[in-house]
Amino acid sequence: VIGDWKNYFTEEQNRAFNKLYNEKMQGSGLELIFDPEEIDTRNKDEGEVTTTKLEN
Repeated sequence: VIGDWKNYFTEEQNRAFNKLYNEKMQGSGLELIFDPEEIDTRNKDEGEVTTTKLEN
């Protein structure tokens, strides 16, 4: 579930993850969005085809 990490990571763990993620992914051109609200906003503003809902 997108955003569910917030239920498991402390603020300190989140900062450590973001630091490591940014170091490792720098220059890759890949952008991952971990916040459901940001995904919804980008979908509306930019016409992206991502979704925050899983369909069965």
